[in-house]
Amino acid sequence: ALQVGLLPIINVHHDNSWVDTDNATAFEQALPRFRALWEQVARNFTSHSDDLIFQTFNEPHRLSATQCNTVNQIALEEIRRHSPSRTVIIGGGGWNSIRWLQDPSNNLLQTFFALPNGEQDRNVWLEIHYYTPVFTFTTPNSGPPLALPPSDTWGTSADIGALNSSFALLNGWLATSGLAG
Repeated sequence: ALQVGLLPIINVHHDNSWVDTDNATAFEQALPRFRALWEQVARNFTSHSDDLIFQTFNEPHRLSATQCNTVNQIALEEIRRHSPSRTVIIGGGGWNSIRWLQDPSNNLLQTFFALPNGEQDRNVWLEIHYYTPVFTFTTPNSGPPLALPPSDTWGTSADIGALNSSFALLNGWLATSGLAG
């Protein structure tokens, strides 16, 4: 992929059975394995171009914001130990939903974007998945059994208001993070 100019992403993807769990004990027991996974990935790809991107965890949905921050921190520590300038994508709970930024227990700003010398790590990217309106317009065939029927329309004043509200939240968060450029 790198040889043809693509930017590949290596991630932990839908590992529900061992780390994305709502069982606190199982989560804590999974952390050494999660750390070992990222240590191996980071070490094995150290010599690859920084155009190879790492994503700490794709779409966790059972973890709290604190637990998401924990797995992101573990992965980032291992990645930075081997590749200090590699781009790393981080996200949060609720399938990387924008709602994650509203969680008061989310200490993302202090945890990920501050470097020891007080500068910001511009090689950490925030990932937000935006699926609104969920299961009707964006992903009509992937919803739960009781999902609303598929819709091929979008754009009412309520739809646009919800979109503007969500992105106002994101822009406000970015402004206070110092990452908005």
